[in-house]
Amino acid sequence: MIQDIQSVITKTINGDIHAFEKLYKLYHPKLFLYARKFIDDDEVIRDLLQEFFIDFWQNRSKLAIKTSLNAYLFRCIHNRCIDYLRANTIKHNFVNLADLRLSETKSQYFLEDNNLMGTIFSEDIEAIINKVMSELPEQCRRVFIMSRNQGTSTQEIAEHLDISPRTVESHVYRVLKTLKIHLTDYMSILTLFFL
Repeated sequence: MIQDIQSVITKTINGDIHAFEKLYKLYHPKLFLYARKFIDDDEVIRDLLQEFFIDFWQNRSKLAIKTSLNAYLFRCIHNRCIDYLRANTIKHNFVNLADLRLSETKSQYFLEDNNLMGTIFSEDIEAIINKVMSELPEQCRRVFIMSRNQGTSTQEIAEHLDISPRTVESHVYRVLKTLKIHLTDYMSILTLFFL
């Protein structure tokens, strides 16, 4: 699946209109549902998505997708939703910053539809986490699994592995820091799991 998507991206960047149409049909419904969580106007969302896909096509040769296509597209729509909310607030002189900030916060920590978000992000996140975990030293990995997956306390881990509690905390911190670096585009979601 990931290789298929990569092929579609490459063909789109090279000007293949059919590949672009495939990408559009695959992602438009998902992006529409995502944007709907922040903007309560289907017409506005349709316009916003149309403008985005036009820009995407026109600027395809300049695209710099450093993470997955999922992360890139949803981050772009996230930013456009926030830009719209800001512009609309100013345009209509509704100086209701509380509502605007609430919408921004909602977009950052949106997890209302776990199925949708799981479908969109779980494969990417799982692949990255598995890669990071496989590259960790054995003891560091064991400590993190016991701490986060098994819910074992710092003291219990220290006693079980015959290391100091401070070493346990150091291992957990190291893994979280590494994950944060590798999962920058997903941190709004992962914060809920790792805090």
